Amino acid sequence: MDRVNLVEVSTNGKASKFRETLYAKQFLSKVGKLKCVGDEWFVWDGACWASRTRDEMAPGAMGLLPAKFRTARNARAVLDHVQLLSQVRMDSLRGFYCVDAADGAVLLNCANGLLRVTHEDVQLVKHDPKWSFTAKTNTKFVADAECPQFQKVFEEMLPDEADRQLFQWFCGNVLYPSARFERALICYGPGGTGKSTLAEAFSTCLGEDLVAALSMSRICDSKSYSLPKLRWAAVNLGTEIDTIEMDESTNYKLIVSGEHVEARSIYGKPFSMKTACKLWFLANTLPRFKSGTDAEIRRTRFIRFAVQPKVKDLHLKDRLAEEREGILRWAVAALQEILATHSVPDGGKDGQKVLKKFSLSNDPVGYFVKNECSLGPDAWVEKERLDQAFEEWCNKHGEPSSVHQWFFRRLYERFTDIRPGFKNIDNRRTTVVKGLRLRPVKTEEEEEAEDRVMFWHEG
Repeated sequence: MDRVNLVEVSTNGKASKFRETLYAKQFLSKVGKLKCVGDEWFVWDGACWASRTRDEMAPGAMGLLPAKFRTARNARAVLDHVQLLSQVRMDSLRGFYCVDAADGAVLLNCANGLLRVTHEDVQLVKHDPKWSFTAKTNTKFVADAECPQFQKVFEEMLPDEADRQLFQWFCGNVLYPSARFERALICYGPGGTGKSTLAEAFSTCLGEDLVAALSMSRICDSKSYSLPKLRWAAVNLGTEIDTIEMDESTNYKLIVSGEHVEARSIYGKPFSMKTACKLWFLANTLPRFKSGTDAEIRRTRFIRFAVQPKVKDLHLKDRLAEEREGILRWAVAALQEILATHSVPDGGKDGQKVLKKFSLSNDPVGYFVKNECSLGPDAWVEKERLDQAFEEWCNKHGEPSSVHQWFFRRLYERFTDIRPGFKNIDNRRTTVVKGLRLRPVKTEEEEEAEDRVMFWHEG
């Protein structure tokens, strides 16, 4: 059907033409600045390109039509015309932040203006549609805002200064429009120790549009329809980690590293998505990947929460929310520090112990080889002796028997220079493993020293 010249018959019997282009032009003048990506509409609201559905726009199209042309078919024709005229590429839009290529400043779209952040200064300017931001914080930036209650609770819940440095750094990293540091954060500890109190105090500064809440399993599930929610989110705050073992960690690693990941909305087509969304989880159990390696360990930092308040304050979160302007300024200060130093803090000793515990359970074979064995082209060990040593190691560290069952398969997959072979020992053909040897048994003092030093420490 030719939608440009749909014919309507008036009450007096004379034909008149419905002019789609005319009403599309009127619709655009009424709506103002408009961009479309497929069926998704974005309207400039004075602060950002706010997302709208086509159904939300339909009453406006129907309302501008004269009575004799006011039909669903004509309204759809106007919307179709406007939608085709307003198409832009998805990668031309942004979330709430970007880096200004001209001077390297980080631009944050705040509720009261566009904040330009460098390591030396911050400057608040007017919102500007040219930056194509689709979101903004729900908090105003106020240069002299303070958050004394938050600071007090922050120090009480995290008495280790190294933990506080890591926590504040991560909040600043959430405001950084890049995943260059490749770090996820897991706040680990029993309930009632303040994990959610501090995390929600910061996420309140951003607002619901910038905070996703996917579980670890939904992120790792390659068939999940939830990943598009991370496209323009600043942070994914998962309130718990599933106790089930994740089959795959690919999506986790890709998102933390800011690489392209395949995503798909329900009923939609798959597309390649790249996001700077930071992953943050609050957990009282550690994650575990079925085929874990040191890749997950390198990308993860832990903060151990262990301080239980003597009296539970039921209104604390509400009071902290009132200080969100000061908390945003506190996070921006961390962003400035990131821009100045480009370094990643390790966190406190307890958090590093949790990281060691995670590395042991997530990659037991890799941990055993790197801590109990020496590698080399001329090294070898009897297979039976190595098997026994790993079984004893599993028993010592509380690893399930299933880990021991697939030890050699995982060993040869992970370390390609390690291979099975044979040697003539005492005139007997003996099965050996070439490429590694067992280290001497550690003394208690050596084991205690190992517990004080993280093996996978990264500067």
